[in-house]
Amino acid sequence: MESFHRLHLCMKGPIVCLLFLLVVCSASDNRVVDSSIYHVANITDDFSWGYDIFTDLGDSLVNAMGGDGFPWDDIVGMVSGEMDMEQFTRKIILFELPFLIVTAIFLLLTLCFPIGGLLFCCCRCCGKCGGTRKEEKISQLKRCNVYVMAPFIILLSLVIGFTTFLSRPVNSRLIDSTYNIMYTSLYSMYDIQTYADGIIADFDKLADEDFDLFSETLLNKLESVDEQIAAPLVRRSMPLMENISLNLEAFDNDLQDFALENDIFSEINSSVARITSLGEDLQGAMDLVAGNLTDIIDNCQADPIRSGAGVCDPLPDPANLEVDLEISEFSTAADGLNPEAILANTNGTLSQVYNLLSQVNSSLSTIPGIIRNNTGDLISNVNASLVEIQIAFQDIVESTTSIFEEGLTSSLPIEDLEDAISSAEMQKEQYKLLTEMDFILSSILPGGLLVVLSLLGLCMGLCGYNTNVVPSQQGGVANCGGRLSMCSAACGLVIAFQVCFVAALSFLIGSHLTLVCEGLQDLTVIESVLDNPSLWDGQHPLASVDLGTDSNITFYSILERCSEDASIADAVGLTDSELFDMGDTDFKKQIPDLVPIAESINSSFESLKFGSDTNLGSQFDGLANQLLPGNISEQLEELTNVMLAINLTGVANSLDNQAATLSGVYPSISHALESLATEIWRIKDEPLASTLNETKHLQELLNTLNSTVEDLLVGTSQIPEAADALNLFLTNDAFNLIFESLEIFIDDIVFLADSFMNETYQTVEEDIGRCGVIRLIYDSIVNVLCEEFARGMTLMWVSSVLYIIFLFPLICLNIRIAKYNRRPTFRRSHQFMTSNKVHPV
Repeated sequence: MESFHRLHLCMKGPIVCLLFLLVVCSASDNRVVDSSIYHVANITDDFSWGYDIFTDLGDSLVNAMGGDGFPWDDIVGMVSGEMDMEQFTRKIILFELPFLIVTAIFLLLTLCFPIGGLLFCCCRCCGKCGGTRKEEKISQLKRCNVYVMAPFIILLSLVIGFTTFLSRPVNSRLIDSTYNIMYTSLYSMYDIQTYADGIIADFDKLADEDFDLFSETLLNKLESVDEQIAAPLVRRSMPLMENISLNLEAFDNDLQDFALENDIFSEINSSVARITSLGEDLQGAMDLVAGNLTDIIDNCQADPIRSGAGVCDPLPDPANLEVDLEISEFSTAADGLNPEAILANTNGTLSQVYNLLSQVNSSLSTIPGIIRNNTGDLISNVNASLVEIQIAFQDIVESTTSIFEEGLTSSLPIEDLEDAISSAEMQKEQYKLLTEMDFILSSILPGGLLVVLSLLGLCMGLCGYNTNVVPSQQGGVANCGGRLSMCSAACGLVIAFQVCFVAALSFLIGSHLTLVCEGLQDLTVIESVLDNPSLWDGQHPLASVDLGTDSNITFYSILERCSEDASIADAVGLTDSELFDMGDTDFKKQIPDLVPIAESINSSFESLKFGSDTNLGSQFDGLANQLLPGNISEQLEELTNVMLAINLTGVANSLDNQAATLSGVYPSISHALESLATEIWRIKDEPLASTLNETKHLQELLNTLNSTVEDLLVGTSQIPEAADALNLFLTNDAFNLIFESLEIFIDDIVFLADSFMNETYQTVEEDIGRCGVIRLIYDSIVNVLCEEFARGMTLMWVSSVLYIIFLFPLICLNIRIAKYNRRPTFRRSHQFMTSNKVHPV
């Protein structure tokens, strides 16, 4: 179960440290593609808002002041205790010094600018600051300077007005980003919940439905092991047995047709009957003429005269007419041609073959039991492995689901954050209203008043000034314009207090946010802080994760390698096969050597060998004698030879000659001999010739029968050949077939196990294997913080600095131009009049 323990290691224990990263992975490929179930995946806000030139300028200034970046290593060293507070304070002060100096300058301007400026303006307005104003010096001022300063005042006023209106998008940006941060956090928790629910559902399905289906399929296959292994053997044996059976049936049918439906047997029996009748007649006639000839010879020899005269000597010997046709033996041999007797003789042989087929078929039916008896240990081992895998699998599923249920979903403060957002949403309109009021009161009114006073004073001064009149005699319009310019300067000095303070505060916060965001965006914070072993008491939380590779797994490497189509395996520097390699299943290891099992099964087939104790060929060769007894042909041949051996012609001629010789001397003997010769000629022409003709006809019928039998017996040769083929298969091929069937059965079991485990690992890989959403959620949170809130703060302090930069020359130019337009103030005790000038004392 090494592969299961490896999977268990990948999903339990140290993986808890990766929980924040894993929980945002999509639950399947469909979940990655169908991003509608993820909230952060649908965030498509464009963070560009038209003021990037100012924020980029601010970021560049901060980066230039920050040098090598935020001192994350020093912070980690202080937190971990590797750096004492004094050393840490010294390094932090060195890093913060440029920012503190700029902040101190803004704070100093916050105090000095308005206070000192107001005092100066009051003194100038009262004519008590900067010395006594002298008419001749004022008169000597060059009026062209006014026209040179006018464009600058207009430009500065427009810039001040523009920067004044920047506060509105900044405020709106800061409020919206605050809400976006809350919503993004909530959406991330929703995504975590969605991911966890999907994982739990998938693993529950694996543990319940999928594993039960796999177990049921495997157990059903084990239950049918006898049929599956025996099926190929039976399937290969049945055609051979059917071939024997079909040949037997065909021969049996031909035999039935031959014996019962063939007319040749009736013709042969009729011919045999005729031969028997003719033979008996011939035998009787021959016996009769032989007896008559014997009587004639005896009577002739009894007469001394005839005997002495030698009359009896030329007569033929009666023994030549004495023949034994053995008709009874021929008839007995013919009795074997009875069709029913032939069928009775051949059925014995056929029945023996049918019995052998029945024996083989019965033996084949016992093969499943033989296989089951010999594969009991195999089934037990596979069952034991299945139980072991089930226990390990259930443990993995339970531990994994408990991680997500107890360690993740239960700890998400979703309800608290929803309540906070709901409460904030209820006050959002109030915040916006207060922001608008603040924008109007703190930005529009002061800034607008400053711009209006500056432009109005400039216009009135330019329009009301009379170059032909001395300053003391200028009209009220010019004097009013000068006073408005002086009021604009005083208003700018008052506004400077607020602007400098906002610039100091926003610069201090915004500059540090810029540096922090830079570290978050390029993952420097993750690499320098979160992956620093010192932060974790010298042991990185992912160091105990052993994935069989020399490369170290860090949070930085996971985030850096995560992309939309990347997997956890890619993120940790492995391939999917290496991360989810399960090796060979225990089914394969638990299976014993198949050769002894196959040999044990094959040894049970010795009784199946078809006709091993019976020579079927010789038995079917004997069917020819059973179908056509050979002795009838022999008896027919002997009968024919006997009849052909009878020399009736010679005896008849001898009798005719002797009758002619004795006709004049012994007429009685001559007449008797002549009558006997006539009878012999009749026997030769009638019974003997008829019998010979009938024997020829019977021989032709027997030849026809013999040819038919030979044609019939041709089919019987296929029966022994089919039996030999079955014997050869059972002897040579059965073992290999059984062994192959065992291998196929085992391969099917292993394939089922491998398929289930591959589907399991594929489900696991699809569940936690896609980490594109990891970076998506991370970037969403960082972007809301950095692209919205931080850049809003940057724009705030940049716009404040620009406001201050343009406010100072605007104040100076308004004070300067007021000298041209405002009437001078005299000391009553020291003035005298001339015709063109007024000289103060």
